[in-house]
Amino acid sequence: MPPSHHSPSEPSAAGQFIVRSCRVLRLLTAARSGSAAVEFAMCGMALIGFIMIIFNAGMLGFQLGALAHAVQMTGRWATVKATASYANSGSKITEPCLGSVVTTFNSFADPPLSALAQPGSSSTISGTTTTGNLTLTASWSGSAASAPGVYLTLTGTYNWQPLGFAAFGSGFPLKITTAATVMGSSLSGVSVNPSCS
Repeated sequence: MPPSHHSPSEPSAAGQFIVRSCRVLRLLTAARSGSAAVEFAMCGMALIGFIMIIFNAGMLGFQLGALAHAVQMTGRWATVKATASYANSGSKITEPCLGSVVTTFNSFADPPLSALAQPGSSSTISGTTTTGNLTLTASWSGSAASAPGVYLTLTGTYNWQPLGFAAFGSGFPLKITTAATVMGSSLSGVSVNPSCS
């Protein structure tokens, strides 16, 4: 048998093929660059969905809080103004006009809610005004010199549309109502001025 040209540390041709095959297999099994894309494809939509839900829950809370604050503060402002008119005159309550109520509501609600447009008539006391997704209804009720007196019922409605979920159509109506009484309006000798201020 002729002497081998290979040293004892070098593998034969068959051995070299096996070593190369093992290296290629080792590289193929260690390659994970495509697995991250596959894993993200499986889990990414759920992750993005959860992030959108968390974002929308935050926006819902923020806009609902803004609506509640604007309705409560506007109701308080309107009844304090009516109470001040009674205190100044001594016998007559002058309710604020709907235009003044809308202006005050806008100062508390905008931003994050869109501003309401002014009502068509500036001399109305009660009524509804709507702009886009936002509606405000003011209604003065009750009678002077009888319990509970003259009071304002103020209702703000906002159709909240979640971002990224167009399937919900017109959105979800958020509705906040508050009632506030004009102080002193149930006392005897009190009357309500037919015009507003």
